Amino acid sequence: MKRILVLFLILFAQSTLAQSCPDTVESFSKWMTFYYQQPDSKNISCTLQYYADSKLFSEYKNSRMPTANFYAETLLAKPELIEELISKLNKNGSANAKIFALHVFWVMPDDMAQVYLTKVQKLWEEEKIKIILEKMSGNRPRYPLKDGPVTSGDLDNLWAIYFASGNKQAIQQIASVLHLLEDGHGIDIAIGGAARWSLESNSKYHKDILGILEKMAKKESGIQREMLIKMVKKVSANGT
Repeated sequence: MKRILVLFLILFAQSTLAQSCPDTVESFSKWMTFYYQQPDSKNISCTLQYYADSKLFSEYKNSRMPTANFYAETLLAKPELIEELISKLNKNGSANAKIFALHVFWVMPDDMAQVYLTKVQKLWEEEKIKIILEKMSGNRPRYPLKDGPVTSGDLDNLWAIYFASGNKQAIQQIASVLHLLEDGHGIDIAIGGAARWSLESNSKYHKDILGILEKMAKKESGIQREMLIKMVKKVSANGT
């Protein structure tokens, strides 16, 4: 559950933001992690192609769905860029870039997913593309902002959505499972622990998270309220 977060947060979070199109693991990670603070839509196409052709895509397969959710969220905010992305990939996109784009379109809302998956099905005739599209047909992924309760697989996707948009609902969803660390059973305890770790880690570099948690604490009760208050105090004491 800490897979992609470790890469983005611990290694590169304190660096400055990239201005040109990121072309290294470090610059791409910075660009993605702080995108919501400084939206850089002009680099969406080139960073998508970089990611798909990099070791992040080939060697860290668990990064694919969170990164797909990130790009889906950025493109939903700028839908005019979707056609531009398809056009660029159609002209000179690599096989991996097209495959990854399928996943980006797949995690979009149902109506948009259908439109763009149908469109690229007519444009990209590679056999592997056809196989993937067939697997996607009738098999919708979870949308963590709406499809509750939060599962272990949702946490990284929620962080990706937050990095793309700054949507406080993503943070609220992650924080909603903190209580599982105290009153959960089995895998639920691990989910609560991963949520706490990720919130504490991210709060060091994304100060607005602390404000979201403080407001939540005022509305919660019982174990959940106690854990939120404790986390806010801990992060504040560490100099956030």
